[in-house]
Amino acid sequence: MADFRKWTAVLDSNLGQHEYVSGDALTVADFSVGVWLGYTEVCEVPVAEFANIDNWHNGLREMPSWEKMAPLRPALNGVVSIAPPCAGAETAIPLLQTG
Repeated sequence: MADFRKWTAVLDSNLGQHEYVSGDALTVADFSVGVWLGYTEVCEVPVAEFANIDNWHNGLREMPSWEKMAPLRPALNGVVSIAPPCAGAETAIPLLQTG
């Protein structure tokens, strides 16, 4: 957890100076990082103590494009699911078979 806090503090500091992860324009980096933050509560990851990350993530979630991609998790063993990455495979809710 020490490494998590170290690198989360770096991201939080960056987001205190810039609107987005890679600067002042929205990029794929925002979606790549932001999608995993949706699991922080379920996985009990202490990200709430980082106000800049919280504000940035709330802004992402308000975007119409966010809802189109955020609910799905990448395919694992040919199944797209909505299980958080900290959960075991037995808790995954299959949404579609990819292979």
